[in-house]
Amino acid sequence: MNDPIDIETAIPICKVDQPRRLITVVVLEPWDGDPATAADSMDSQDDVVKAAEIELAAYSFLRKFQKGETFLGFMHGDEPAALELCESWVTRTPIEFETGEKVEAGAWLMTLYVADDGLWAGIESGELDGASLRGAGYRRPV
Repeated sequence: MNDPIDIETAIPICKVDQPRRLITVVVLEPWDGDPATAADSMDSQDDVVKAAEIELAAYSFLRKFQKGETFLGFMHGDEPAALELCESWVTRTPIEFETGEKVEAGAWLMTLYVADDGLWAGIESGELDGASLRGAGYRRPV
């Protein structure tokens, strides 16, 4: 098998709940297997992920997060950021947020509490308008 590769992908903020300082982001969105729709589902390395793999990744992340083996960081730093995981789920049906962002069934989403005043100010001003997933995986031709 190939060596694992580093994976990074930009994630738009789908929802901002200002009174509660919560943001909801799409962590990964699935590819339906149709070559015509691949470009809509590609990450920043032009890779796609199927819904079944997303579900496994979401559950694996939560197990590691609960054990303290991974964390939520800022700008891929080596230290945890003042972000608290409130929800992590895989959608069972398509969703459309108030922002107009549409999410397909099988997508992994997170809702985060932003405890840091500086991060929250950046979100409110629009300077910070997304998140970025970083991880490792194995590339296979599809």
